[in-house]
Amino acid sequence: IIETEATYGSGGGTAAETVIQDIIDDTLGAGVVTLYTPTSPGWAVLEYNSEQQAILDEISKVSDQIGWQLRYKWDSGTSAFRLTFYSPDRTKSTVDYQFGADDYFDFSTLSIAIDDIRNVIPVTWSDPTTLDSSGQPIRTTTTATNGASVTSYGRRVMPISEAATSNINTLTEAQTLADNCLSDLAEPTAILSVDIPFFPFVDLDDRYLFVADSYHTDTDITLTVVGFRHTVGVTGVKTQLQLRGSVPTRGTTSWMQMGGTNGLAPKVRMFGPLASTMNL
Repeated sequence: IIETEATYGSGGGTAAETVIQDIIDDTLGAGVVTLYTPTSPGWAVLEYNSEQQAILDEISKVSDQIGWQLRYKWDSGTSAFRLTFYSPDRTKSTVDYQFGADDYFDFSTLSIAIDDIRNVIPVTWSDPTTLDSSGQPIRTTTTATNGASVTSYGRRVMPISEAATSNINTLTEAQTLADNCLSDLAEPTAILSVDIPFFPFVDLDDRYLFVADSYHTDTDITLTVVGFRHTVGVTGVKTQLQLRGSVPTRGTTSWMQMGGTNGLAPKVRMFGPLASTMNL
């Protein structure tokens, strides 16, 4: 738990991975946990104050703003799990493992979810390089759209409105946020729970192909691991996989919480309140 609030970032911007490491060092001590960032997001964090909350919640606020992941992940180079700050490979086309028709026991869940589809993502942000007559940053909107999804499911808009003090303050950052959100939400999500023999090599974001067995399914299915559980019982050890979507994503729930909806996130504000015309 972060017990004392502190200031992180800087007026000119500090690399996001540096900010995350600073928060970890201040809370746990220098050198206790070292963040691993395979590729820098090239994103600078402006000055802000941390909150008194769990350290994972605090550092996740940084990664969440651009749709990146922050979790312990196996690193083959060091043969260890490392706290990793990375972007899910949303264009992944390779299959990490193929399960034959006799390599799995049962499908306990198989469904398609369409209620969380969003195919038009306008992101409204404040541009500090362009000021209005009062010296305030101009509110600007950039939009990501998936035309194929709009044609198939209708226009489903999810506005995201960043606060005036948000670290999303450039066109590149706003477009990255919109594009990542769109990639994760534009298509319906297949959800599958499958029981397999003990499989200790499983990892989140792995992409698996299940060959049709003409009983559970008559077509091959390729999905991505979003959760797993190993179970030890009197009959042996087995692994249950929770799979969702055809490529790695950040998920859907956290994205939906960013949408401009009453009770969840602020709606888009392009202008201030109108001047009063009442005589008091």
